[in-house]
Amino acid sequence: MPGSGTCTGTGCVAGGVAPEDIPIIEPSDFKSFADYILNDDGTIEEVSSGDIYTFTNPGGGNWSTSTTGDGNANFGGLSYNSAQGKWDAGNSDITDGSFYIEGDFSTTGCPPGWATTIVAEGYSDFGGNADVVNFKDANDTQDIQDIFLIAGTDVEFSGTPSNTIQGFIAAKEQISFSGSVNLEGFIVA
Repeated sequence: MPGSGTCTGTGCVAGGVAPEDIPIIEPSDFKSFADYILNDDGTIEEVSSGDIYTFTNPGGGNWSTSTTGDGNANFGGLSYNSAQGKWDAGNSDITDGSFYIEGDFSTTGCPPGWATTIVAEGYSDFGGNADVVNFKDANDTQDIQDIFLIAGTDVEFSGTPSNTIQGFIAAKEQISFSGSVNLEGFIVA
């Protein structure tokens, strides 16, 4: 391959370029920037208010704090599987914002135009033909605004999103893309 070189041993570089450190990603480093924490006990914490939403089953299932269903408009599209330690997102009723997930996260679709940042302690699996954009909180610095997906293990992005995915995607282990994904940003694994 023209322009390539060989590299052996710790710290060596090919082609005379300076070495570049790759950061080790720790999802917990970003927890303080979350708007919502999806807890490993199946509850959702709204960070700004301190409200804790619990899923109850009367009337077909509701996310509630003080009033039955008062969280449905923001979290109706989210569900938790305690046996798998996994949060799932559906096609409707998920508020825009930055989400910190204690465990794994998966979706095969999401609300159209969902503006989100997902930081998961486990894996993050975005599938289907998601219409999703990077959430940018004007109160955060540009580097935090640029985060789209961070995972403590793997990131998998599949399907054919209807828009260009923008932002920083990082995984402590592996990243996989399949389908037809247009990406503008950085990937670190």
